[in-house]
Amino acid sequence: MRYYDINIGNGLRRYTSFPNNVNDPGALRVYLDLNVYDYVSPTGASIVKIMGTPFADLTQSLDLQNKSITISGGFQKGLPLANPSQAGLLVQGTIFQAFGNWLGTEMSLDLVLAPPTGTTDAPVNLVVSWQKGQTMASALATAFTTAFPSFKQSINISPKLVLAYSQTGYYKTLAELSASVRVISRAIVGGSYNGVSVAVQGQTITVFDGTSATSPKQIAFNDLIGQPTWLDPGTIQLTMPMRADLRVSDYVKLPPGFGGPGTTITVPQALSTLRQGSVFQGTFIVSSLRHVGDSRQPDAQAWVTVANVNPVGK
Repeated sequence: MRYYDINIGNGLRRYTSFPNNVNDPGALRVYLDLNVYDYVSPTGASIVKIMGTPFADLTQSLDLQNKSITISGGFQKGLPLANPSQAGLLVQGTIFQAFGNWLGTEMSLDLVLAPPTGTTDAPVNLVVSWQKGQTMASALATAFTTAFPSFKQSINISPKLVLAYSQTGYYKTLAELSASVRVISRAIVGGSYNGVSVAVQGQTITVFDGTSATSPKQIAFNDLIGQPTWLDPGTIQLTMPMRADLRVSDYVKLPPGFGGPGTTITVPQALSTLRQGSVFQGTFIVSSLRHVGDSRQPDAQAWVTVANVNPVGK
């Protein structure tokens, strides 16, 4: 069954479709549009709409601004193809704006949120003291520990990123830092090197450049909704049932075929031999994720994770 768990202010407000590990068919209708992306090319804040909230929640919506929020989602047991192991934390951040809507007989609580990584009005203490001969990975780790002590770190970038001189940078936001390290890293390595990317998912800051390959996660054929499609010459988009087990910088492997024996339809008119596997095969790196959902819309594409991935190697 479709699963969501929205926790505001560490229990100040909580909305879930699976209380006490039991599906609630009367759970509130929820709309999700959650973005996880590389800070070099941000795509905007995440949005949550909760329908049918108590009137008291609407009148006190201003109290929710600047509160922490965690949103988990995916699927729980109930449907044949549901995979509870893929459910989990989708995003975690701070509510920048909260407001209530009342239109006719419909009431909703609308939230705009983003990771607490600094704004122009509320900058973070992000200072990168990069010493001569020190790797960029080491310099960034020290800066993140000071500016974001509660965050975990996942830094996998080239060891070639070393300066021949000392340099100190001061940044108001993580987005400013991301733009800077992309330019500097490209200048150091040169060639077709893409540069360093920075992303935040949950309580983890991820820094990657595609040079430290890890074991790819296998995407099953029945995890795909439709065929993968090209967005541009270097980016492919996958649509999957909503899942929380993928992260920006993960390597994924698309399925070579439909499955085991007996799964191929052999009607000549259907051209089934051309449709029994994914058009794209091989290994890809995840560059952005978007979790989109309407908890009560029965369409298969109404509770999905959309991943933009880039080919690795040939």
